[in-house]
Amino acid sequence: MISEFLNFLNFEFCFGNYCQLDRNWKCEGKFFTEDHLYCIRSGYAELTLDGVKYELIPGKSYLFPTNRHATYKCPESFSLDWFHFRVKIFDSIDLLDHFDCPYELPIPSEGLTKELYAKLLDLEQSNSPEKDLSSPAIIQQLAAPFLSRGKFNKDGELFIKLEPALKYIETNIDIPIRVSELAARCSYEESYFADLFSKTIGLPPAKYITKRKIEKAKNLLMLGSKVDKISNKLGFYDISHFSRSFKKLTGMTPSKYKAFIKSKERKVPG
Repeated sequence: MISEFLNFLNFEFCFGNYCQLDRNWKCEGKFFTEDHLYCIRSGYAELTLDGVKYELIPGKSYLFPTNRHATYKCPESFSLDWFHFRVKIFDSIDLLDHFDCPYELPIPSEGLTKELYAKLLDLEQSNSPEKDLSSPAIIQQLAAPFLSRGKFNKDGELFIKLEPALKYIETNIDIPIRVSELAARCSYEESYFADLFSKTIGLPPAKYITKRKIEKAKNLLMLGSKVDKISNKLGFYDISHFSRSFKKLTGMTPSKYKAFIKSKERKVPG
């Protein structure tokens, strides 16, 4: 059930807008690299996703997941609220690669939905401190009718088998974690667990743990934490080990990454 992972879902806004489109809106082939949410206001268009055709019509909302091939066209004109986003489990695994849900549904409440889209787009165009808290919550609310009707697919069933290990990693990321311990939590023999983990997640357990540590470290650096404190907090052997691991995954040292984040912040208008 999706409810088992709610505390570990991360909803991230990419970009979006309200648009009025015409016959120029067409594409013979595109690979979606984000999840898409469309709310059609007027007119008509067509979108084909992995060979299945969908008519985009008023009164309906559409969720089209990432990693899919699409073609689309607009015979006359149509208008919509839309945004692209990512929903990930543990900040690293695309949920909709493992979870199947409807791609089209009636808009549950026209007025409320319109308000939510407007609020989301206004927040993302602002520098309001409310954005980081409110935007993910709005995306979750707009995606909820789809996700509540979905279920884990065949790959997702394997993912669920790894749930005890994945949750343990998230809640114990600051201590050394042994693969044998993770295997035991899933009631698997160690070599079988490591093979299943690699095939399902796309990384061996040890590399996945390091990746999650570095992702946590990036967040801490953005919040202003010192490099030595992060190294200790996340259970690296020493600062040198932390710096090597960080640079291997990000292409820069923790100190350079911290300076890079500060330089970006200075470019944001007040």
